[in-house]
Amino acid sequence: MLTFTDNSTKHMCQVIQEKSNPNLKLRVFVLGGGCAGLQYMFALVEKQCGDDLAFVKRTVSFIVDCISLQYLNNAVIDYRSSIDGSYYIVYTPSTASTCHCGSSFVM
Repeated sequence: MLTFTDNSTKHMCQVIQEKSNPNLKLRVFVLGGGCAGLQYMFALVEKQCGDDLAFVKRTVSFIVDCISLQYLNNAVIDYRSSIDGSYYIVYTPSTASTCHCGSSFVM
């Protein structure tokens, strides 16, 4: 199960509207790297690949590949705006530890 908050959906709706591209989707994936070993990444894409899973909330599609999905089990994807900037953040109960930046983690 993967949950996308209302804030993450609202932000993607704004991006789609600003770019005048209704085909945009947010890809959420995991790569090796970061200070804790693995890191969450986000990218705007227009198409999904064959092994991708699509999570649709309202009219917004969030795309996750099957390998990344195992690291995102029971995760909540949120969008935050603060003095430090605006960014997507992932909350996962299965991570052993995370970096202070919140974008990298250890399983």
